[in-house]
Amino acid sequence: MTVETVIAVGRSALELTIALAGPVLLFGLVAGLGVSIFQALTQINEITLTFIPKIVAT
Repeated sequence: MTVETVIAVGRSALELTIALAGPVLLFGLVAGLGVSIFQALTQINEITLTFIPKIVAT
């Protein structure tokens, strides 16, 4: 095998790996960001909701 053949095989292997793993990784990224945003938003809402009973009690 020549150097060019090894480089071509390695390149095609990397392209195939990216093509197969890319959609799965992209979906995981989007899902993770969605969950993180949801957690951040609900945390803010929980903090504001804890003040409502204190305001009503006074």
